Amino acid sequence: MAYELRDVAPGLWLWRFEHPDWVKGLDWGPHVTSTCVESGGEVAVLDPLAPPEDAHDVWGRLDARPPSLAVVLKPDHVRDVDRFVHRYGARAFGPHLFFRTNVPDTELEGIQPGMELPGGLVTLYDVDGGGVYLFEEDGLSVRRVAVRETHGLELPALVALGAGTLGRAALERRSQFCQEGVGSSHSTLIAVPMMGGGRLLGVIALGARLSRPIGRNELLLLQVFSNRVGEVLAAGGDVSGRLAGAMEHFRASWSAGRPR
Repeated sequence: MAYELRDVAPGLWLWRFEHPDWVKGLDWGPHVTSTCVESGGEVAVLDPLAPPEDAHDVWGRLDARPPSLAVVLKPDHVRDVDRFVHRYGARAFGPHLFFRTNVPDTELEGIQPGMELPGGLVTLYDVDGGGVYLFEEDGLSVRRVAVRETHGLELPALVALGAGTLGRAALERRSQFCQEGVGSSHSTLIAVPMMGGGRLLGVIALGARLSRPIGRNELLLLQVFSNRVGEVLAAGGDVSGRLAGAMEHFRASWSAGRPR
C-alpha cells in the first residue's frame, strides 16, 4: 500500500495513506493523516492510524522514539488508538463520547477544549468552514456570497433579518451561536456580524464541531476577525491580498489562544 512520510518541522512529522474503510461517495477524502509531535519530553501521536506493515521507515521511527501519548481528537477518529496503547504503553486521551459502533477498548482520559495535556500540549477549538453574507439593497435580508467546506452544514442562500441564528446576528449586531446543530449532526453554527466603514455590511457564518463548544474568548476573536474583513471590503482596492493577510493573522491568533 502506498504511503507518505513527511517531516514538517523539528519534532513534528506525519504519515499519510488511504483509509482502508474509504469508499467512493463518502464526504471525506481517501487519504488520512496521522501526526507525531514531541513536546516537553513527551511524544504524542494524534489520531493515529497504524501504517501498513511494510512501512518500515514509519514503524522504525515510532519504535526509535515510542509515543508516550495517544490522543483521539474527535469521536470518529478512534482509528488504531488501541494498537498504539498496547504496542507502546502510551497514555490515551480522547473525547468523552463516541459513536456506539466505534468505541475503543482502551479507557481514554477525557479531553475538552482549553485543556493542557502532558508535555504542554493544549487542546483548541476547530472551525470546519462557513460562508460570508452581505446585505441586500433592501436592507431586510442578507445573501450568501461565498461558502467553503461546510461539512454538511446547511447555509441558506438568503436569510431575512431576524430569522434564525444568522438573521438575529444581523438584526442585533452581536455574535450568535446555535449548539443544537444546524443541518448536520456534526456542526454548530456561529454567526458573527461584520462591520466596515462604520456600518453593518453583513454576517460571517462559521461551522464548529458539536464536540467543541465555543466560549466567550472565541466569540471575541471571531468578532475582531469579522470586523477586519468588513474593513477590507469597505476599503476596496487589493481586497484579495488583504483578506489573505487577515486570514493568516486570524489563524495564528486562533492557534495561539488558550480558551478557558
